[in-house]
Amino acid sequence: MENKQFRLGYKRQRGFSFLEVIITIGLVTLLYGVMMEGFAPAIQFRAKIETEARLKSLRTSVLAAYKDNMASVDADTGQKLVFTVGSEITQQLPNADNRCVAPNTTFLPIARYLDTASTNAHLDGYNRSLCVYITPRQSVVIDGITLNYHSVALVATAQNGRIDAGTTLSATGELTLAGDDIGVLLDGRSFVQTQFQATLDALRRTADAYQAYFQARYQADSDRSISIDYFSCGVADCATAVDAHWDVDGAMPVSGSAGDGAAMNTVTASGRPYEILGLSQSDVTDGYGQVLLMQNRGDICRNPGNSTTALKTPPYTAVIYTTLPGGARLSQTVVGIF
Repeated sequence: MENKQFRLGYKRQRGFSFLEVIITIGLVTLLYGVMMEGFAPAIQFRAKIETEARLKSLRTSVLAAYKDNMASVDADTGQKLVFTVGSEITQQLPNADNRCVAPNTTFLPIARYLDTASTNAHLDGYNRSLCVYITPRQSVVIDGITLNYHSVALVATAQNGRIDAGTTLSATGELTLAGDDIGVLLDGRSFVQTQFQATLDALRRTADAYQAYFQARYQADSDRSISIDYFSCGVADCATAVDAHWDVDGAMPVSGSAGDGAAMNTVTASGRPYEILGLSQSDVTDGYGQVLLMQNRGDICRNPGNSTTALKTPPYTAVIYTTLPGGARLSQTVVGIF
């Protein structure tokens, strides 16, 4: 009796049939396709925004590296950015299939400037490689000074995965984007003009402060005389008795007698020159990251130690200067006015 009841209460379980499995897979595939079709625009939009953000950040990093290494970058005439020997960013152009194939070492030379791992810096928001275009060295003349530069374009293939026909960087630095390509331009011409202007501003600012120092020293001297050069104490140890034509009690150190300039951040017993002038180190740094130099005793300025007799007498002068990438010297002469 018990066995019969057990048999009556038992129902044999069965699995899915092959047909049911096929139908289920088909339904899941259909639903997945519908879902992906609905999400696709959002996914593509996010990838586009991510690409634009990455390109903007990478441009900032390349620009910072360029600024810190302008002398070596612009000394090279080729289509690359040379930071040091064996460390450079080279062009990464599309292949025969118009795809970007930059290796993950492309931006390794500027790793310390990046806000991401250098091995990922070459990827866009679609996780595809970027293309890198670099012009040959160009030049622009400003106030008789020749400034060299390179322009750089960073380009992503965007949704279609290929560089579209018409996307180019001209030899003179004009970027043209075609199709859905996304790109940013580091305009070398504009960049060097900005750095040149920053250098001019630093020279003028330092020269104005140095002239004000000269006048203040003159006014503070009870024996004030136009025959004294208040631009310098004349010797390294200003407490030592020296030629009466020098400002013996002054704090400003002397530059090299052979015409060698003294850096405005040189440490001296009386303080750094920029501190003596009431400036900061950033005030006396040019647009290329170089600290300005001063000359107050060599033959390029009027001072009691000049080797030319006619230039030993007032009005005394001093020169603030720097050397630009490419070797050109830019200077500002300061004239002692009483």
